Amino acid sequence: MIVWDDVGYLRIQVKSCRIRHESDKRTPTYHFNYGMGLKKKKAARGSYDIIASVAIDQRRVLFTALDEVKAISKRISPRYFDDPDIEIDSWRHALAVVRGEA
Repeated sequence: MIVWDDVGYLRIQVKSCRIRHESDKRTPTYHFNYGMGLKKKKAARGSYDIIASVAIDQRRVLFTALDEVKAISKRISPRYFDDPDIEIDSWRHALAVVRGEA
């Protein structure tokens, strides 16, 4: 996805998933895979600027600047998406990181 404003455009990679119930009785989580590629997953540096992690069940989005992604996959607690301001707060932070303001 591409978005733009008065400063310029940004490339956004959208990743979505439903809550995942683990077989070993761990707390259910969202498990996002940020890697790209068929066999060996790797982060596609330079292909996009921001990742939008969509919690389908809760209909919420967490935005993360690619520069802040440290792993190919990430588990996120469903409670994290309970914050009603998660979209605007994470968007502002990701935008500031991408633009070098954070």
